[in-house]
Amino acid sequence: MYIVLMAGGAGTRFWPRSRQNMPKQLLKIFGDRTMLQQTYDRIKDITENDKILVITGENLKEEVLDQLPQLPKKNVITEPFGKNTAPCVALAATIINKRENKQNVAMAVLPADHLVGDVEGFQNILKTAEKYALDSGTLITLGIKPGYPETGYGYIQRNSKLVELEGQKIYPVKTFAEKPNLDTAQRFIESGDFFWNAGIFVWSTFSILAEFEQQLPELF
Repeated sequence: MYIVLMAGGAGTRFWPRSRQNMPKQLLKIFGDRTMLQQTYDRIKDITENDKILVITGENLKEEVLDQLPQLPKKNVITEPFGKNTAPCVALAATIINKRENKQNVAMAVLPADHLVGDVEGFQNILKTAEKYALDSGTLITLGIKPGYPETGYGYIQRNSKLVELEGQKIYPVKTFAEKPNLDTAQRFIESGDFFWNAGIFVWSTFSILAEFEQQLPELF
């Protein structure tokens, strides 16, 4: 499986510690490794270094290379300016598709600034998602069971369980909801049908490129 780490950013969300040339994923916030390094650490055992791509800004490239010297330089891919998630994913999928001579392969997309406590459990979820994505051709998004009515996150509403694979429950997505007000977030929690949107995705290159072609033809 290819794993794409999204490591751009303008350094605004953790200001004043973060800066334009040193956004939060490049800082040591939890422990003695930066958030980017911790993200790499939790996925390095389930794939190979030549299948780990980092998408970042031109101004951050050298720092990313310094922090992840294990990666081939060609795997740190820079954008001239940030255009958010969809172009980042489309670029990565296109590069992977070319490198694999247009063979269908699985790819996971992860933000580089998450904190994950249960690393083994997280790895198992990614491996199960990889298998299901290749077998079914669907796009998979990971949800986090919410602990409280947070208004700063997006939410994913699930439908009834589709399948259970290797101990992991897989649900069809019913709706996505952007950052709700407090009353709405409380209703989401009480329903038991909503998860926090982790912004972590798993799919095959063929599946995601086909969706870009259909849903975002100009970007494609």
